[in-house]
Amino acid sequence: MRRATAGRARYGEKIGPDGGSEARTDALARARRAEDELERFFAVSIDMLCVASFDGYFTRVNPSFERVLGYTTEELLQEPFLGFVHPDDRAATEAELSAGAGGATTVSYENRYRCRDGSYRWLQWASVADASRGALYAVARDVTESKLAEAALQTLLAGQAALRRVATLVAREGEHHDVFDLVTEEVAHLLAAPSSSIVRFDGERHGVVMGGWSKGDAPRLPPGSPIELESETASGRVYRTGGAVRVHDLDGPEGTLARALNTLGFRSAVGAPIVVDGRPWGALIASSTSEEPWPEGAEKQLADFAELVAQALANADAREQLAASRARIVEASDAERRRLERNLHDGAQQRLVALSLDLRLARSRLESAPADAGRLIDGASRELALALSELRELAHGLHPALLADRGLGPALEAVAARAPVPVEIAELPEERLPEPVEVAAYYLVSEALTNVAKYAQATSAAIAIARTGERAIVEVSDDGVGGAEARPGSGLRGLGDRIAALQGTLSIDSPPGGGTRIRAEIPYGCSGSSDQPSPPHR
Repeated sequence: MRRATAGRARYGEKIGPDGGSEARTDALARARRAEDELERFFAVSIDMLCVASFDGYFTRVNPSFERVLGYTTEELLQEPFLGFVHPDDRAATEAELSAGAGGATTVSYENRYRCRDGSYRWLQWASVADASRGALYAVARDVTESKLAEAALQTLLAGQAALRRVATLVAREGEHHDVFDLVTEEVAHLLAAPSSSIVRFDGERHGVVMGGWSKGDAPRLPPGSPIELESETASGRVYRTGGAVRVHDLDGPEGTLARALNTLGFRSAVGAPIVVDGRPWGALIASSTSEEPWPEGAEKQLADFAELVAQALANADAREQLAASRARIVEASDAERRRLERNLHDGAQQRLVALSLDLRLARSRLESAPADAGRLIDGASRELALALSELRELAHGLHPALLADRGLGPALEAVAARAPVPVEIAELPEERLPEPVEVAAYYLVSEALTNVAKYAQATSAAIAIARTGERAIVEVSDDGVGGAEARPGSGLRGLGDRIAALQGTLSIDSPPGGGTRIRAEIPYGCSGSSDQPSPPHR
């Protein structure tokens, strides 16, 4: 019996020239091709493919590891792979490895791997273990960008929620200290800052801490603490630049505020300006005791909260001004009532009382002394005429009849005719304005021309009233010495209150030596205004 030299052939199997079977040769060739294909897939995969041993080292990594992490293959194989894992993620990673070594297949878990430049990338893993070979086969995908996008979205949502909470308190007209407390706490939580504070600029070189929040025993400056605005602190830089800033290194010479803050443990800060009515009021500051950089966009988030602080301060200022304006209006009304009472008592009332006595005396002398009675009646007639004149003057001060009967044009012409200097009426609307607007415009012109007569030393004045959309624009100008202002108790302050009561605005431009221009904008939609057009000027 013939013995095969390369092994016994099975039934129907061809024997090759070298004594081996063609089937085995084909199988080996297919295996080599499959291995070559796997090698190519291993090399070209955009995912990170690796094989690791149970003793904690990579045995193979594909080129994507080098591309994502920046290490060479040799560097990756020489160090235990847990050494690349972020310290905060190592415990969870070890738990996954233990489960995999026990036969479990890991579908998805995430951890952070250190790159060659010291940064970290988020990797998402899937792995399976082969206990017989002591090997772990794994694939990882770089999900850093999606993690950052998710974190940015969560930060955005958290910031919007915090802004809504602060805005709600501002809309409810919360007290300053409540707004300060909530804003600083929300900012600290949002930026993961251990402390934050609000600083008010007090003079050119100094500021003062108005409020703040800190986490646990984290350091912060208490309310009332002075701030040097010339120092290299966040508040100092906000004051000098007028914009949002970040300070990476809080340190400075001995005796400076920056050095004091550094001693307290502060290492960096971000700040944003608080601007009220176009002027810098102060700064919102978030401070950190860590060397870690602030997140991207921290200044913008801080600026959003600073705008709400500014709105709260503006609202409070508006409420205070409104209350003061109302108080002045009430005071002016009381003073006007007392003036009318005094004028009536000292003027027309006294004349009418004397007239009544004269008429009684004349009646008693009609038969006994008719000539005396006639003289008494003549005198009573003169007193009656004077009383009527005084009453008309009082009524004119309350509401000029000419304005009600004939409109703003004739009424202003009468006012201009009484002025001590030539007055030009440059412009008037063709149609009559709503009654409250006409009355406000009339008294504004009257008071302005009174000031021209008393103080301006002017040679001429001009009046212009125009209708722009749903607003009346009233301007009175002169060529006098200027320097006019709405001082407390002045007629201009009273005019400002009158215009404000109609939801309008009053401005005074009166540079020294440059004349005076008083301008009021009065909306037609003010209380008491009529939506129907008034008849034209006659």
